[in-house]
Amino acid sequence: DLQRGEQDAHATVVEVTAALQQGVTALVQVTEALLPEIGRDRTAALANATVYLDMFGRVFAAWMWLKQALAAAECLRTEGTAAAEADFCQGKLQAARFFARWELPKYQHEAQILLQRYDEPLSMPSEWF
Repeated sequence: DLQRGEQDAHATVVEVTAALQQGVTALVQVTEALLPEIGRDRTAALANATVYLDMFGRVFAAWMWLKQALAAAECLRTEGTAAAEADFCQGKLQAARFFARWELPKYQHEAQILLQRYDEPLSMPSEWF
């Protein structure tokens, strides 16, 4: 049972790491695409800043979950870990998996919006409000 817990922990760390790497790659791509636009048209470049911040926060949170998953995996490898502590560590691993599978992938939609440079926030005439 201990060995299975360690294997599950390792699999979780690998999965969360891979998902985070993809998120970081997308974040870098979006950032590099948007930075030159700030000098040309600051208003247009920052029109979707909230979406960028959501994406950045999502990727950052995944990094924090990876750190917790690494600590939980180490906890489960430690001989003599109390059952309650092992349960807590399993919970951290489950939460990290959840975030990597359910929350982190939302960055893909955010990246798409940002890379398409949709202009709805700026193109709506004030008379339409």
